[in-house]
Amino acid sequence: MKNGMRIFLILVVVVGLFLILRPKNTPNEVLTTDFLLSEELVQYFVDELEQPIIDQLSQPIEGFTPAIFASQYGGISLEDFDGAEALQGTYVYINGTLEFQFEEGEIPHSAADTLTQEGMKTFLSNLAERNEVIVDTESEIDSLLETLQ
Repeated sequence: MKNGMRIFLILVVVVGLFLILRPKNTPNEVLTTDFLLSEELVQYFVDELEQPIIDQLSQPIEGFTPAIFASQYGGISLEDFDGAEALQGTYVYINGTLEFQFEEGEIPHSAADTLTQEGMKTFLSNLAERNEVIVDTESEIDSLLETLQ
């Protein structure tokens, strides 16, 4: 009986410590989603974001850039592309301006600023953070895309 009581007390202490020491989300905290995004969800996001542009304007020969997305979706902020990888560099949002920084040693070509799959993942992550949502289903991506119209 004494051993059962000791085990019970130890469990109460362990559970109590867990509840006290666990990370807590505050209302003002922005949640990062980058580590949660599966390749399938990123591809779904890319397909759903690009298809209306392809239907309306056609497939861009050089690929998709932030300028193309921003011109078609009023809810996109250029800041959403901060850190997004392109074929030959990275987009950086500095002092209210989105700048494309070429990788050193690369010879620029016409598609240098085209977003890569990893760049689209960063873009999706930034969008989700700005909108304070975690996107882990296709329906949540659909809802996020609706806010961009």
